[in-house]
Amino acid sequence: MHWHRRVYFIGGFDARSPRHYHRLMRAAVARRPADGAHATMGTRTAVDTLEDWWPMTWTDADGSWATRYAVLRWDDVVRARSPAGLAGLLRHAARVYGRALPDGAYMRTLWRHARPGLLMGLVPLALLTACVLAGGVTGLLASLLGLPVAAAVGLAATAALTLLAVTAKPVRAAWMLGLLEVTDALARGRDAALNARLDAMARTVVAAAEAGDADELMLVGHSVGSNWAAAVLARAQRLAPWLGSRGPTLGLVTLGQTLPLGTARAAGTAGRADVATLTALQGLTWLDVSAPADWAALAGLPPWSGAPAGAAECWARSPRFHAALTPAHYAALRRDRHALHMQYLHAPDLPGGWDIVAQVARPNALPHTPPSP
Repeated sequence: MHWHRRVYFIGGFDARSPRHYHRLMRAAVARRPADGAHATMGTRTAVDTLEDWWPMTWTDADGSWATRYAVLRWDDVVRARSPAGLAGLLRHAARVYGRALPDGAYMRTLWRHARPGLLMGLVPLALLTACVLAGGVTGLLASLLGLPVAAAVGLAATAALTLLAVTAKPVRAAWMLGLLEVTDALARGRDAALNARLDAMARTVVAAAEAGDADELMLVGHSVGSNWAAAVLARAQRLAPWLGSRGPTLGLVTLGQTLPLGTARAAGTAGRADVATLTALQGLTWLDVSAPADWAALAGLPPWSGAPAGAAECWARSPRFHAALTPAHYAALRRDRHALHMQYLHAPDLPGGWDIVAQVARPNALPHTPPSP
């Protein structure tokens, strides 16, 4: 079968399988507001341990188009990289903040251009600090009451660890620390396990381009999946330097992106090299869709920040969730930051709003600079 478009989707730091993303897309297709177009999707097929896919169609007054939509998996990596237990939480925190806080230029960049994201990333540190202070106060009170030193220290440690155990899950401390560690490791480029998975994904993308059965090839990354998508496409281009100049039209779509969490670090040399490879890639259109209201995204700092301008077309747009959703729905999302961060993958309430189905299935889904007269 000849496809109008092949899409490779990479999800965020969430231990969710392709089955989950298939359900999300099915719900998005079903809930799209009426706009004159009709979208459908088929059953999910597992190709191997890395890839699942399903067909999609888009039909409007101008015709019908078929898309092969695939999910590239890294949910096993998420599970392996998530802090386990209080000891794991403390180890992750020491590693994450021990690397980030001394990098003054990195912290200043996030403070100036992505302050909400920086503050969100510091929540686990604030929680740990509060637990230490609570333990210290408990120990001090115990000593003032005349308890032996050993008993006072034991009470202090118990108070601190109990508070941490009770509060870590509600503030999603483990999720944030795992996310920060992975973005750092991706940008450093020295993690053998991550590199092996990235290389496997890149080979899959090159094989799709070589198949010659699609007019377009689009990578879509959500949240930390945007870091993965950029790294995968850059590696694919190094494997197949002809990408962009021949074969299918290339597109990269980053949703609620987090690339500067890694690339803005002093040690993020591999991540910056990947971004520079992409901005120089002739024939690539890179569309970033990130909401300023989304604390988990870095809308104020485009994913190609710091890279030299090149041949690629780079576009940054807001999904304008406030205009795509009913007032009540948008107000509810503003109270639930995680739900807001996931809205990129859901249908709008109103016609004309940000629409993940239209982005991946309709023709002419990427912006282009009109040719000079």
